[in-house]
Amino acid sequence: MMSPKYQHCVETNALPLADAWWLLERAFLQLIALADTQRAYRINRILTNIDSERQRWLRTVDSPIS
Repeated sequence: MMSPKYQHCVETNALPLADAWWLLERAFLQLIALADTQRAYRINRILTNIDSERQRWLRTVDSPIS
């Protein structure tokens, strides 16, 4: 069982990852619109890594946040 303080800390630190994901998703969509597939592919890999890491953090503390 994780302490509530630790869970809150992990959830708080996961928020900047969600913000970074949101910003990179906007850049990804613009690159798709510009047909720059090479850079869009690169950003898509970063998006996947950020989301995976954020979900892993939240799973470790059984957080209801998705």
